[in-house]
Amino acid sequence: MRDPTNVKPTHVTNTQHLIRDNVAFLRQGIALLRALSDERYCQARPPLYESNVGAHFRHVYDHYRQLLDGLGAGQVDYDQRQRDPHMAADRSVAITRLTALIADLERLASDPPSSPLGVRLSSSASSREEEIETPSTLARELQFLVSHTVHHYALIAFILRSEGLEIPRGFGVSPSTLEYQDGQARHAAC
Repeated sequence: MRDPTNVKPTHVTNTQHLIRDNVAFLRQGIALLRALSDERYCQARPPLYESNVGAHFRHVYDHYRQLLDGLGAGQVDYDQRQRDPHMAADRSVAITRLTALIADLERLASDPPSSPLGVRLSSSASSREEEIETPSTLARELQFLVSHTVHHYALIAFILRSEGLEIPRGFGVSPSTLEYQDGQARHAAC
């Protein structure tokens, strides 16, 4: 019989839950990357699509990196991304960096900061002079990153489907959409 005084609480915070969700999406991306050829990763077909799969994975990675790098200063600036062309051109680099990103997020889950964040993102098409800093939290930014990642995964799925590749169910689809579709399917089966 277990000693109830020696059991650690297993309470998971919203932030820890969101970290887990983000990690799951990043793992989904790595699984897709492992199934792709290097050629498919780098291929673009203007005017159908200007950006290749690699550019979308790099863009997703850059946003996560900006959040994690900005936590210490309490300031996140999504416009100051690295935009490393190596990640957009080399599938193995993308897998390595996304794997490291998952490790960083998992470490963060053990003790997520609760201090407020200032988030900067240019909202003007004409100049960065009109840049606004908005108060936010780590949890809110993790919610943003789920949505942002799913959006870019949808673009990746479009690119790959246009090349005749079969994409795993749910890749690039919002969790709420999948839940709705599953509910519709259950309802139709009745």
